[in-house]
Amino acid sequence: MRFRIATLLYVIAYVAVSIAAFGAWGILAAVVLLGLWGALRFAAARTFFTWTLAILLPVIAMAFFLPVVRSGPAPPRSTCRHQMRQMGMALQTYAQANGGLPDTTIHSEVGEPLYSWRTVMLPHLEEEPLYNELDLAEAWDRPINLPLTSLPVIIFCCPEHRSAPDSHYFAIVDDRTIWSAKNSILSAAADGLESTILLIEADLGVCWAEPRDLTFEEAVDLLTGANEWSKGHGHQVDCGYFYRPAYALNVLFADGNSESLCRPLSRELATALLTANGGEEIDRTAFGTSFNPQLDYGRITVFAAFCLLSLAPARWAFSRRVEGEA
Repeated sequence: MRFRIATLLYVIAYVAVSIAAFGAWGILAAVVLLGLWGALRFAAARTFFTWTLAILLPVIAMAFFLPVVRSGPAPPRSTCRHQMRQMGMALQTYAQANGGLPDTTIHSEVGEPLYSWRTVMLPHLEEEPLYNELDLAEAWDRPINLPLTSLPVIIFCCPEHRSAPDSHYFAIVDDRTIWSAKNSILSAAADGLESTILLIEADLGVCWAEPRDLTFEEAVDLLTGANEWSKGHGHQVDCGYFYRPAYALNVLFADGNSESLCRPLSRELATALLTANGGEEIDRTAFGTSFNPQLDYGRITVFAAFCLLSLAPARWAFSRRVEGEA
C-alpha cells in the first residue's frame, strides 16, 4: 500500500511539474515518458539498448517539447516599422513643401477640433480618393464623415493590433517636441533629427481621423514602462525558453529611421529623445535595438525539477522483479 501511495504521489507531482514546464503539452510529455519507463520495467531483457534508451529518454523529451512551447513566431514588427518609415517620408515631403509639419489637430474657424494630422496626410500616403470624399469643414465624427472615417486605412494600422479603423501611430503633443509650432520645421531640431522621436506606436483605440495623440507624459510612460497602462503597449519578443520575454516599442525618428527600442528606458533618456531642442547629449548606444534577455530562474527551476523527476523511475524500471511476480 505504501508503494502504491508513493507511486501515485510521484505521478501527480510529475504531471504537475510537466504542465508547469511545458503548459498543456506537459500532459503528453508525462504520459509518453511514464509509458516508456513502464515498458522498460516489464521488458523481457535488460539489454544495452534499453539502458541507452533510458538515459536518452529525458533528452528526447526535451528536444521534442522545448521547440513546441516556445512563444511562436515573432510579431510583425518589421511591417509596422515599414509603415512608420512610409509616414516619415510623407511627413518630410509635407514639411519641405509647407514649411513645417502639419498641426496635430485641425480646428475650424471658431476653434472646434475637426480631425487629426493623419487626415491631412492622406493624399501623401496614396489615399487621395478617401481624402477628397471627406467634408473637411465638418468634424471627423459628424454623420457626413463617419461612414468614411470608419473605414480602415491600412498604413495607420499595425498588423499585430488588428483593430482597424484605429490608428497605432501617434505624434507627441507638447511645446518641447518636434510637433510644436516653433519646432515643426525639421531643420530647426537642434538635438538632431536622428535623436528626436517623431512618432510612437501605441494601441489607444483611437480612430485615425480622431484628433487625439500622446501627451508628453504619456510618451515618457510608454518609453519607460512606468506603469501598467504603458506595459500594455509594444511588442513582446521571445528570447528563448529559459529567458524572460523582452519588450520593444516601435518609434520613428525625425530623420525617417524607424527602430524598435528595448524597454525600459530611463526617464532621462526618454525625455531627451522626445525633446527637439533640449540640448541633451544622447549616446545612441544607450538605446540600441539589440535585446539583453534576462534569465527566468523560475522556469529554470521547474525544468530542472522535470529532468530530475524524469530520471527518478530509473531504479524502479531496472530493478529485478521480486520472486513470484508475474
